[in-house]
Amino acid sequence: MLVNPADIRPVRRLRPGDTVRLVSPCSPPDPHRVETGVRMLRGWGLRTEVAWDGGERPPEIRAAEMQQALESPGVHAVLVTRAGKGAEELLPLLDFSVLERQPKPVCGFSDVTFLHHAIAAAVRRPSFHTPELAWSVRLNGEHSAASLRETLLGEASGLQAGQGVVRSRGPAVTGRLRGGNLSALARIDATAAAKGDILFLEELRETPQTVGELLNRITARGHLAGVSAVVFGQFVECGDAEQLRAVLDDWCERSVQTVLAGIPAGHGVEQETMAMGWPVSVEPATGTLSYVSSPTDAGLTW
Repeated sequence: MLVNPADIRPVRRLRPGDTVRLVSPCSPPDPHRVETGVRMLRGWGLRTEVAWDGGERPPEIRAAEMQQALESPGVHAVLVTRAGKGAEELLPLLDFSVLERQPKPVCGFSDVTFLHHAIAAAVRRPSFHTPELAWSVRLNGEHSAASLRETLLGEASGLQAGQGVVRSRGPAVTGRLRGGNLSALARIDATAAAKGDILFLEELRETPQTVGELLNRITARGHLAGVSAVVFGQFVECGDAEQLRAVLDDWCERSVQTVLAGIPAGHGVEQETMAMGWPVSVEPATGTLSYVSSPTDAGLTW
């Protein structure tokens, strides 16, 4: 599949007074963290709705809540409270085609990789790799909040890499950004893959050996086909740093020419928001991941 970046269209930019709905399609969130996230969003002038009353729920209920948020004209963004597990089993129950008619941001990370991947396969709109909206002030401070706010209510330009798990290298490239959590991608066939894509990867609490196995698995599932660059985010509590670096370097040498490491997105502290399914330019020499254009548009309506 070849995706023309010109065919990918933005989602509606949020503005004060809009309603955002917090949903829990994965694991149950901490209610105190949900309250923290709600206070933050209301401080930005947004109205909030929380589609969760506590406890474990069957997939049919979680999917229905997610679908209702996607389809409701009065909801302008869908924000996942917590990742964990459970998103994969919802995929047969969800229809993301509504996002072409109501192009609203869908936000989350980790297990939400399953949803980002499904959105990229269903529509030509971005979704957003963001911290959990059951907000943790320990992990995400003012910098994370500013990145989320700038992306959803402003005109974010991209991200700047810091210290990476491997050395950034190779020529600058431009392509559509996709990917997410490595363990999740290893369970998905690359139905959303396109020639020239840029693949983002992050991981939590896997040994270097397991990381190597997961990398081989995503290769076998087609996630490297046609990829022009790999972007590494945060690899948190993934064992010995030198062993991890050796595993990643070996895989990169066999798989791709352009590598950008150190993007502040994943399970670490001060995560930034990143537009998935959107055209970006990657420049290893400067450590930048830049949006080709804004992934949000203030002029959109439905």
